Amino acid sequence: MKVDLDLDCSIDCSILQPVSIFTDGTTVKTAVSTLISHANKSQIKLEKAINAFVKDYKDSIVYSPGVKGKDSTVKKVIDNYNGQIRKLKDIYRGAVVFNSMQTIKSVDKTIGSFLEKYNFKIVRKENTFESPRDTGYRDINYNLADTDNNNIIGELQIQYCPIKKFSALIGHKLYKLEHNFSRGSIKELADSKINKLSYYGYEHAMKQSDPTCIADLNKMIKYKKSKHNKSKKVSVSSGNKKQVKTLKRKKNLK
Repeated sequence: MKVDLDLDCSIDCSILQPVSIFTDGTTVKTAVSTLISHANKSQIKLEKAINAFVKDYKDSIVYSPGVKGKDSTVKKVIDNYNGQIRKLKDIYRGAVVFNSMQTIKSVDKTIGSFLEKYNFKIVRKENTFESPRDTGYRDINYNLADTDNNNIIGELQIQYCPIKKFSALIGHKLYKLEHNFSRGSIKELADSKINKLSYYGYEHAMKQSDPTCIADLNKMIKYKKSKHNKSKKVSVSSGNKKQVKTLKRKKNLK
């Protein structure tokens, strides 16, 4: 599929990826590679900024998943945006988790001016604490333009620890379950039931006071990273074994 760069800017072009970095008529895969190569610089800078910001907050976690992967980005651009790559808003991303809603309200007032020191400008803000999603999930989501880097658009999330913890344990699994259903009346019924269950869980999490939440979440993140690294090693190891077997076969044929 070829990218579609010709978008209507009558609403707001400030939350679109800059057209100047792309070549018209190129494929989605090529355009994604281009965007990722530009986004790496912004990702490093964003991580530096948010790590500096949280130094004044003890009960917090910085979560940096890194630049979005190529395969998942290509899929999202095709499935969600029909090739309109400029609509992708989370090519570089980061999140900060706090264990106090009072702190989050304070952060919301100061984060913009702090990010400006690193030449990030908030171009869009969505506060779902005020208006939760259908699933009940909520956070504050900022889209940032890196004014040092062609105004590349990325994402910063401010999250509440009990919500993040529920999401990590159950909420995201419910989300994936919902998306496994095919279209039709059964899907509509399943979506409704799953959303009600999910909403109840997030609503309950919002009311929780969990002094060990940050420590618990930190352990979960470290375990997930450890598990991911082990699976990568296994994958590389099995790949190496296949290469050895192939070489042995070739030698035997000679």
